[in-house]
Amino acid sequence: MWDFILASGNLPFSLAFVLVCAIGLLQLLSLLLGLGLSELIDTALPDLDIDNPGFFANGFNWLCLGRLPFLIWLLLWLLLFAIIGWTLQWLLMNLLGGLLPPLPVAIAALAVSLPLQRRLSLLLVKLLPTTETNAVFQRELIGLVGEVVIGEASRERAAEVSVTDKQGHKHYVMAKPYDDLVLSQGQLVLLFDLEDGIYLVSPYPG
Repeated sequence: MWDFILASGNLPFSLAFVLVCAIGLLQLLSLLLGLGLSELIDTALPDLDIDNPGFFANGFNWLCLGRLPFLIWLLLWLLLFAIIGWTLQWLLMNLLGGLLPPLPVAIAALAVSLPLQRRLSLLLVKLLPTTETNAVFQRELIGLVGEVVIGEASRERAAEVSVTDKQGHKHYVMAKPYDDLVLSQGQLVLLFDLEDGIYLVSPYPG
């Protein structure tokens, strides 16, 4: 089995699976450390304006990007890509007696994986409506009160802030004060703006 997995023809699919394991390990470590890796990544990513018409917006919308936490979306796609690629190469090996070069099989795996990705993403959105799949865009958190939970926030350095959205779901975002204030752990803060993926906050009550 290892000879098959490590074969050069399976390189893109094996790398995709390694990424799945690495991301899963990082997520586990972040949870043990009290960090929200998924929330941090979603905060750092730019908003996807999927409501406006356009080629990219339509593509993102079709792929359900922005409707699931990006880390979950990415893990799902990498896993699909790896499994489909391995399956195609296994079938071709049994039919032709050997593996094909990775590029054409990777293209085929990509073509098959994207529609499946869409279907599974839509299913996850329906099955997990009250957890992280509740797509809370970054700006929807503006105006809410959070609490500094890890680190000390200053103008030069952001700290992690927990904030609960209007649906009652907790998010962990990176935030820093708008001026030269230093905000310690436990400080309540008001999120009032977003700058390069980092929330600007003021002490609450201000």
